[in-house]
Amino acid sequence: MALSKEVKSMMTIWRHHFSIKKEKSQSRQQALPVTNTQKRAPSSSLPCWETVHSVAALPKISRIYTAADGEFALPSSLCQALVAVGDDAQQVWLLVDPDTFYENAIQLDSLHARLLNEHICVTKIAFASAALIASIYQTELQEKWGDEEGKSSEEGHLFDEFIHYGLTHEASDIHFIVKGKNAQVKYRIHGEMESMRNATHGSYTREQIRGALGYAYNKLLAEKTNSHSQFTPEQSQSCMIPYRVGDKEMNLRWQSSRGFANDGHAFTVFIRYLKREALTVQNFEELGYSDDQAAIWKRIAANCKGLVLVSGITNSGKSTTLTFYLETLPEREKLNIITVEDPAEREIDAASLQISLQRTLAVEAEKTPFTEVQGVLVRSDPDVIMLGEIRDVASGICAQTLLQTGHQVLATAHAMGVIEVFGRLSSSEIGFSIHSLTRRKFWSVIVYQALVPKLCTSCCEEADKTVPDITKLIRQRFHINTTQMRTRALNGCAHCDYRGIKGVTVVAEMMQPTRAFLSLMREGRDDEAERLWRSTSDGRFDTPNMRGKTVFEHALYKAYCGVIDPRTVESFELFDQYEIMGGGKQT
Repeated sequence: MALSKEVKSMMTIWRHHFSIKKEKSQSRQQALPVTNTQKRAPSSSLPCWETVHSVAALPKISRIYTAADGEFALPSSLCQALVAVGDDAQQVWLLVDPDTFYENAIQLDSLHARLLNEHICVTKIAFASAALIASIYQTELQEKWGDEEGKSSEEGHLFDEFIHYGLTHEASDIHFIVKGKNAQVKYRIHGEMESMRNATHGSYTREQIRGALGYAYNKLLAEKTNSHSQFTPEQSQSCMIPYRVGDKEMNLRWQSSRGFANDGHAFTVFIRYLKREALTVQNFEELGYSDDQAAIWKRIAANCKGLVLVSGITNSGKSTTLTFYLETLPEREKLNIITVEDPAEREIDAASLQISLQRTLAVEAEKTPFTEVQGVLVRSDPDVIMLGEIRDVASGICAQTLLQTGHQVLATAHAMGVIEVFGRLSSSEIGFSIHSLTRRKFWSVIVYQALVPKLCTSCCEEADKTVPDITKLIRQRFHINTTQMRTRALNGCAHCDYRGIKGVTVVAEMMQPTRAFLSLMREGRDDEAERLWRSTSDGRFDTPNMRGKTVFEHALYKAYCGVIDPRTVESFELFDQYEIMGGGKQT
């Protein structure tokens, strides 16, 4: 069997490196003897091969070709630095320890030749740490990876089933909910939670879920991302799990929490899919922003000053919006863009440097990672800094310092609207002063956004027929035509996998604070400040201009256009209770 082009290229590279090293070594031997402890080559001279950090980054493994009982068994001394793993189709990966690469290059070449002579295709050669290689040899499973008790084949299979189900159904998150002896598996799909649609309707035993999650946390997590060494339901834990499905790679962000139940056994684990592929949207309008809102994003990109804050609840796409902003900055190659993430979720092409940190639970700012990061950022000559979530005193102090030095800072926060952002940041939990928040040059833009499910265009129904009482109230209060409004079909159709919804869209409110607005906020006249902002609206609910309009009004406009169900609008405020303002008047 012929070598793959990728592997042939790799082997040519390392043979070239090795021949050079050999020649240099021979020329030096007469003048300088080499001891056993001397390093053979600096890491900078290694071939540019992929480094595998986790078993999850490998293809499905059914055979360890170089195991003690395998047909290509290696001496125990070599098993510390070299392993060949593969599947039943005889597709093999060779993993070698980079620290001893040049010491074992001849053995690697020999093993590769032996595999080739047996018509076994080596599809990839990659680096892996000695610890990872050792952990591979310690396994004795045929189909899945397991633990010492021999139970993890089934547990690993179950975890894979959970992950693959979510990918198939376009889920953004998985929720494992354990109470007593019972457990439920739910997914967030197109913005809505639903139980797993399988024979058990997502119901499992506590032992099944604990075993599957224990397998994932203990065996698959990425190095230096875990808060604890082993999975335990008794503690809140976090980590990042690299995962591979075919040629697609992603990260799984893990957060677990202890809960309450009558028998004392309750916990939840939340896993978010963080896919590594680039965003497919081309502009902010495709995310769901209105034309005038998208124009604001373009204006602040031209200035690159002040705080850009995107607020919203969990799972509202805040980080995705900021990442898209960075990726679409004009002439971004001329900017030094640095991100600080907790932890880094995906590679951002626009970023010169991505700093991944893990926050502690300490309250004192000097005991958090932000103190050190703050100094690094200031000394790194940045133009734009994405700081991640502002949620405590440490991240608040860091944001203020960076803003005072003249940089544009991007951040997120949990708040229920652009007006509510001021109360959130000035709370004791974060510690901004209202004086700082109302400085004229402090802000670039304040955003509140949410993700709402879009109706399936193949099966949606006329709202005037399905919810006549609601459309009547809408016509009376908001004076808009409801004939285009549509509602979700109860049982959906094949196009939407029988959900009635397909995909999500952004609804948002945006504000660039004026001097007059900030003066009112500084004096504690929040209601007047809100009326001033909303007075810039055109006072209509059937126009696409979102200037001075709330997220409720943006959602109502999308319902008016038939994009979302009008009942979704009431997730923000009830139709009969919404306070209508516009053009400086209150009605």
